[in-house]
Amino acid sequence: MADVHFVEGSAELLDKVGLLWKKLNIHHQTISTHFRDSMALMTFEQRKASWQSRTETG
Repeated sequence: MADVHFVEGSAELLDKVGLLWKKLNIHHQTISTHFRDSMALMTFEQRKASWQSRTETG
């Protein structure tokens, strides 16, 4: 079994989860009946921008 490491940080670490987010998004597209289309249209870059704006505005 692989070791699990938890890392804390801020926006500079978002790119490290990009590939994981993309794969999880594809998985959810295959099982979702309600959000499939919106998930297909959302890119990681758009989602990242959304997360970053939330950190700036609180």
